[in-house]
Amino acid sequence: FMFRLPLFGVLFERAALTKVTRTMRDLLQNGVSMVETLRLTGNTVGRNRIERKLQELRQAVEEGGSFSRNLGDGNVFPD
Repeated sequence: FMFRLPLFGVLFERAALTKVTRTMRDLLQNGVSMVETLRLTGNTVGRNRIERKLQELRQAVEEGGSFSRNLGDGNVFPD
């Protein structure tokens, strides 16, 4: 619902992306693997679109794919 309101949707999505990047940074700096970081972060986001993208990223990385190449697909994370 909130993502349908233009101003609030943008604000909530940016807040969620900030939470994602900070959580990922903290986990990776403490030695957690990329796959586990994506799994844990996806479970904490609370935004379906971002959570789905993190699941796709995790699956791609597990299959040997490039994190950065797959990050740009799906129009979730800004360039």
